[in-house]
Amino acid sequence: MTHTAQTSQFDAQAFTPFTDPPRTAALRERLMAFMAEHVYPNEHQVEQESAAQAWDPAHGWTRTPTVERLKALAQAQGLWNLFLPHSERAPEGLSNYEYAPLCEIMGRVHWASVGSGQPITVASLERSSHTLTA
Repeated sequence: MTHTAQTSQFDAQAFTPFTDPPRTAALRERLMAFMAEHVYPNEHQVEQESAAQAWDPAHGWTRTPTVERLKALAQAQGLWNLFLPHSERAPEGLSNYEYAPLCEIMGRVHWASVGSGQPITVASLERSSHTLTA
């Protein structure tokens, strides 16, 4: 059956656009400010540093100094491990519903939210478990 305006059960008047949960709204503002102040202005610098990276058999990929500096800033501003779900180990964790709008922001710059390697606003899974248990 094809839905037409006459047969549709959709009530356009009842539809409300997506709104951020309260915790997400606050984090969104902080994250957008962080991206504007620290990430976007450093995109070119990180691109240059990434091009100069090398593989060290003993330690893996060399790290880019700008990303390392921004990781420390993100952690200090509470924009760290945002991907962790709410749990006993991470009581401040977010639900997928709360986290998804933040991913949209971080996804604007490919290196801003990578879950391993060189993250800014999230930590690698290996490091995050050390961070939580330390």
